[in-house]
Amino acid sequence: MTVRRGAGGPPQRRHGPKGRTTGPTLATRIEEMRAAGRESAFLALDELHYGQNLAALLQIAAAGGVGGIVLPPARSHPGVTPTVRRLAGAAADLTPLHRQGLMASLAQFRRAGYLIVGAWEGAERDYHELDYTIAPVVFALGGEDKGLTKSVRSRCEELVRLPMRGAVPSLNVAATAAVLVFERLRQLREKAGTA
Repeated sequence: MTVRRGAGGPPQRRHGPKGRTTGPTLATRIEEMRAAGRESAFLALDELHYGQNLAALLQIAAAGGVGGIVLPPARSHPGVTPTVRRLAGAAADLTPLHRQGLMASLAQFRRAGYLIVGAWEGAERDYHELDYTIAPVVFALGGEDKGLTKSVRSRCEELVRLPMRGAVPSLNVAATAAVLVFERLRQLREKAGTA
């Protein structure tokens, strides 16, 4: 998969059949972020079945400075369908999607020096207790039905939870992503003295 970038502009991606979107390879995107000197973050999805969640994730990523989203193989997620594109708006063209196996992706991130943080309701540490400024971060997020699987949890360097006080035991994947992404931004701004 390839991408062309204008000077300072967002990736210009080609669209394949059935609404599928192509973009840079994950290795290329990691290198792009490193070359730009950015405090990089990525989202890595264990499973994803609902288009409205993908649309929300694209918006969160675009607003929160996320470098890309790793998705399961195409058969396990809706892809950038016309409905997803309509719901996401301009954000659908701003964040590259990387369709490859999650285990291989996490290994790739680890080699590149990323801190892999899994969101899991059984974690002992609350999400705001972790320092997200010490390294570029990958947020590993579970599917809508099963949460973060044991195999993915075992590859995370840190596990965090969102403290829930009401009757609902957990948030959906997009809401969880928003909390983590913007907590990271808050910490970066505070560290830079711009909070």
